[in-house]
Amino acid sequence: MASPQVENGYTRLANELLEALYSIRIGGQEMRVVLYVMRKTYGYRKKSDQISYGQIAKALDISRPRAIEHVKALCEKNILASSNNGTRKPLTLWIQKDYSAWQGSPKKGTSPNNDTRTSPNNGNKPSPNNGTHKRKKEKKKTGKSRNDFPAELVEVSERFLDYQAKQFPKAAKKTEAKVTGGAEALDKLIRLDGYDLEQDIKPVLKFALKDEFWSRNLLSLGSLRQKGKNGELKFVNIFTRMGGDAGPEEAGDMPEARTLTDEELEENRRRVAEKMRQCAAV
Repeated sequence: MASPQVENGYTRLANELLEALYSIRIGGQEMRVVLYVMRKTYGYRKKSDQISYGQIAKALDISRPRAIEHVKALCEKNILASSNNGTRKPLTLWIQKDYSAWQGSPKKGTSPNNDTRTSPNNGNKPSPNNGTHKRKKEKKKTGKSRNDFPAELVEVSERFLDYQAKQFPKAAKKTEAKVTGGAEALDKLIRLDGYDLEQDIKPVLKFALKDEFWSRNLLSLGSLRQKGKNGELKFVNIFTRMGGDAGPEEAGDMPEARTLTDEELEENRRRVAEKMRQCAAV
């Protein structure tokens, strides 16, 4: 029978912060991540700590991509704060003590801007544009160009399109917008989602080009961060399907297009679990 004792260790936490924590409306998994960060920081009398996504995934018994998603969401809600220590080192994470800046999820049936019920029949409902619809319509779109992203990411996007255009000349036409869109998606996967270009992204792209399904459903890289029917990013779905032996690959070393055998597909499925276990240990 468990019998926790303060003498065996405890976490010092201000009552005011604890009250703010149980008052904020966030998802259960996100709350678990917050508690884990508190344990790794305040539990060791530290204000911050380098915590890897693998540590979080292992402690909470969730996948590494899911851990990345929760940390990102909590940082966007100003509940956690982070600093990047480079692509090879874990983030430094800490609790944002200014809880007045926290942004919880709105209650069902309420507007995120206030705590009142919304009604489609409410004649006093203000316009979402607040009289600025004309200015919004006149606002020019400011699209990004390849110069806004690292040259290496542009090159990966461009070579991926070149390869797919040869395999599917009618469906995968190379355009500047697709090159830029692919570079932007790669940039967000690295900068916002925490993936590594060499260890995570290039192996996934290599696998996608060999896979019978994904080779026909990933014709450009701009859709990598779009969510599928299961709610996961397309990149995460490919990552999950992938076997564990792809390894870092140069962007130009595209494989010969072919259909995998049933035995190879079955072997890939077997390696998925092993790959995810390896990621959780990072």
